Amino acid sequence: MDIKDKGCDTTIHYVITDTKDGQIDAALDIPIEYIEKEYELEPPTTYTKFEKQIAILFDKCFSTLIRKDVEYAGHGDAFEAFREAAKVEGVIPEEIARRYRLKHDMSLKKMINDLQNGRDENLTEEFIKEKCGDIICYTALIYGMLAERIRDEVQICE
Repeated sequence: MDIKDKGCDTTIHYVITDTKDGQIDAALDIPIEYIEKEYELEPPTTYTKFEKQIAILFDKCFSTLIRKDVEYAGHGDAFEAFREAAKVEGVIPEEIARRYRLKHDMSLKKMINDLQNGRDENLTEEFIKEKCGDIICYTALIYGMLAERIRDEVQICE
């Protein structure tokens, strides 16, 4: 049965845009009830403010990863830029991603130190979302590279 035939009222609207011209590449309306049934999820009655904030942050991270994948790899090898930089630096690609993430870790550390010392005049929710989102994205990239490495090694051994 097609998703559209489910007779659901509440949907999640997801849009992927092309980074070059801003045109919509794909748009989906997925009924919540379909997702709940498909993945055997219990429908939540309410979300806490924290859960809503995390959902927004993760959605932003996912969109960023998709956009950057198109920008850097054209939906090809998502890790290509890291592999090339790793060859130049003589390290593994995961180390390149960790180094890129380090800049964001240091910025977050500075923000926390500023807060601890009573300096929070430049702190905005957008800045927090950006810094934490960048760290999450680089961590996801490292995770993807490590998972790929494990899958490749398992296939070699079989």
